[in-house]
Amino acid sequence: MTKKRERAETRTSCKVKFGIHREPSAFGKYRIYILHLEHNHLLYTRATIHMMPSQCHITEIQTNKIKLADASGIQVKRSHEFMSKKAGGVEGTGFIE
Repeated sequence: MTKKRERAETRTSCKVKFGIHREPSAFGKYRIYILHLEHNHLLYTRATIHMMPSQCHITEIQTNKIKLADASGIQVKRSHEFMSKKAGGVEGTGFIE
């Protein structure tokens, strides 16, 4: 089989583990039986942190601008580009497209 393109190796042999068991005696209860939280790699980079759900915060003003642009027939992509340029980059908007 021939590959269309070679991909960079992304595996890091990270040892993070999380395992749970359901407690048979208690309905709906679970017990953690293994938990290793130490990563051997970065979890994010400065260039991509704005894409993490925990970093997405839309203000009420931004929500109203998005709704107004949509009602005016402006495409979502164009509205996002405009707001990104106004904020000095995607990172400054508080949300992703």
